[in-house]
Amino acid sequence: MARLRRYRDLIVLGLLAFGACSQQAAPTSAVDDGGVGPAAEPAPPAPSFEQDGHPFIERHCLDCHHSDEPTEGVAFDPFTDEEQIRKAWRMWELAGELVRDGEMPPAKRPRPENAERERFLEWLDSVLATIDRSAPPDPGRVTLKRLSRIEYENTIRDLLGISIDASEWFPADDVGYGFDRIGDVLAMPPLLLEKYVAAAEVIAADTIVSDDPANPPTRRLLGVDCRSTGRGGVVGSGARVLSTNGEVYASFDLPRDGEYVVRVGAWGQQAGPDSARMRLRAANRSLATVDVAARRGDLHVEERTVRLGRGPQRVGAAFINDYWKPKDPDPAQRDRNLVIEWIEVVGPVDARVGPLPEPHRRVIFETPGDTDTGAVRERILRRLADRAFRRPATDDEVARLAALAVAVEGTGEPFEGGIRVALTAVLSSPHFLFRVELHAAPDDPSNVQLLDDWALASRLSYFLWSSMPDAELRAAADAGRLRADLDDQVDRMLADARADALVTDFAGQWLQLRTLDDVEPDPQAFPYFSDALRNSMRRESEALVREVLRENQSVLELLRADHTYVDGRLARLYGIDGVSGDEFVRVDYPDARRAGVLGHASVLTLTSYPTRTSPVKRGKWLLEQVSGSPTPPPPPGADDLPEAGEQGVPASLRERLAQHRADEACAVCHDRLDPLGFALENFDGIGRWREMDGDVAIDPNGSLPDGRALDGPASLREALLEGDAFPEHLTATMLTYALGRGPLPSDVDVVERIVEDARPGGYRLHDLVRGVVASVPFRMVRGEEVAE
Repeated sequence: MARLRRYRDLIVLGLLAFGACSQQAAPTSAVDDGGVGPAAEPAPPAPSFEQDGHPFIERHCLDCHHSDEPTEGVAFDPFTDEEQIRKAWRMWELAGELVRDGEMPPAKRPRPENAERERFLEWLDSVLATIDRSAPPDPGRVTLKRLSRIEYENTIRDLLGISIDASEWFPADDVGYGFDRIGDVLAMPPLLLEKYVAAAEVIAADTIVSDDPANPPTRRLLGVDCRSTGRGGVVGSGARVLSTNGEVYASFDLPRDGEYVVRVGAWGQQAGPDSARMRLRAANRSLATVDVAARRGDLHVEERTVRLGRGPQRVGAAFINDYWKPKDPDPAQRDRNLVIEWIEVVGPVDARVGPLPEPHRRVIFETPGDTDTGAVRERILRRLADRAFRRPATDDEVARLAALAVAVEGTGEPFEGGIRVALTAVLSSPHFLFRVELHAAPDDPSNVQLLDDWALASRLSYFLWSSMPDAELRAAADAGRLRADLDDQVDRMLADARADALVTDFAGQWLQLRTLDDVEPDPQAFPYFSDALRNSMRRESEALVREVLRENQSVLELLRADHTYVDGRLARLYGIDGVSGDEFVRVDYPDARRAGVLGHASVLTLTSYPTRTSPVKRGKWLLEQVSGSPTPPPPPGADDLPEAGEQGVPASLRERLAQHRADEACAVCHDRLDPLGFALENFDGIGRWREMDGDVAIDPNGSLPDGRALDGPASLREALLEGDAFPEHLTATMLTYALGRGPLPSDVDVVERIVEDARPGGYRLHDLVRGVVASVPFRMVRGEEVAE
């Protein structure tokens, strides 16, 4: 039965949840034999798709699994003959097992007549009997994947040595199958592309030092390209007029802290007794106040040298003595205005102190002499593109980058300035922003081939590190020995500090620890909760996952560990003595009630409501994140549970949920959810142990659908650890994370083999990781038929 737990969402999720989709078969009519005695009945015809398969599917499946709105993306109507069913035999085999075991439709819903069900199964068995089960599993087609925000951050870190916060530039990534790295949902709309280009410009400027005090770069903006706070207009070929007191200003993105020359070219439309007066400003402070006596055809240039910081800096020129006398008999004396032709910033003009920063040296690893500039430029850009594209760059790609750098140098920028712009182009390239896996026949679903070594290296590094391949991995790929060294590379990479991405990125999404940021317990119900406690909760769960990873423990320890890591805040919440301060220490539990992540405040808080616990949310979390048995969303209004104290509403949460389950439509799911959640009901909404809920004693008792009794977290944990269900679900989840695609029916056998191989060693995490990396879906790829 463990086999039935895996990938159920691909087959019958909607049918299990929405039993109303199944239709009661029409009763058969009695046959009048006309008074003639019984005769030998002819042998019934062999079951067929037309007579037994298709009618059954149409009556009992298509209401939920039709292409128009397929539940969980599973549609049965495209299967129009037996050959198509053979191609998806794993899915249909599991569907048949569910029908045979009575799990589809649910027990509380009308079912097919026995004869109809038996004919359907007889037909399906006859079709499946012709399948070649020795065929290798389908590796699937992985959609071209954009780097997620976390992958982008880590890749910039490892490529350039620059630490960034991608959330400052990019919106949160869409999530599919529980992860933000699924190719089908990581779109690239035009606005997001613009954000990537803007980020590339800033990152390149932070990386490459291109200032030369002897020949400092000039950044000039015409008045018309600047902003203004006063009234006015445009004159001439781009000058901006201030006809009232106000300021013309612009923002200049500066490469580093240093000395800069700020200049403004201006003239006045003079009137009255005084010349137009201008105040020069930079970085929110005044640099000078001067009279501008120049008129049209002449130019007053005012400059000051000032120390400015790295990044965007505002520079402006303000008009401060407006004059307006419309009735003056001399028209030339009626209106005084200030005209700003341009604003520019030159520099930095001071010499850099100390060595060039490491990110600069990582990219520009050699400097050109008088005669070898072109060769040095090409070597720099080739190595940069090789690393950024995660494969050898082509000669054409390098030549285009070099031509861009030369063109930039032709505008007066130094050699480094050309490299900086070329780096911007590299970071804006789809070959950097997307993980490209080339395929010889991308439109042919029958064409299955091995990934090339570079694509395999990229899959491996983004699986284990959420980042680009390092030098050793690239060298193995370049030499064509990566496949032979795969196990050694996995061991090396798991021992590397970058493998902590499996803790923060994989486990953070699998256990839903990221959602802690969105949880806000009610301060009156839970006054002890704080942002600091929220962070401690997350760190505790990460510490346990990190221990299992670093020490290569059994993944079962995630559910049964008899110890944890706490700081003073968590120790107080848990009632543990002897721990204070912010440092995390390991402590042993006095009993089994908090063992593993099920007793962690992080999980217990994110599965609660702001004012109370939620057995339903906790049960749903256990089914989906631990057991791999997804539940559908509730129908509208189904999650509106009346509060205690309302007229006729019981005081206890258990009694209120019992009333809720009285509705058959609700009981279908709640019979599975509620017993699991009630087993954790002794933990309050932020994970503190309790015996009472107000004036009501906590009752953690319940029973699973198979009749097993639960009486609290210890018995719940024993039930979850029974058999292979948990390691199988964790492995399937890890496979989805590693591939960046949703699960396929053929993945069931892949996961089963991985877990079977890991069973003798006790399901150690490294064994499961090696199994994922060695699997056909991880090492191979196929094409995909293009819809007409």
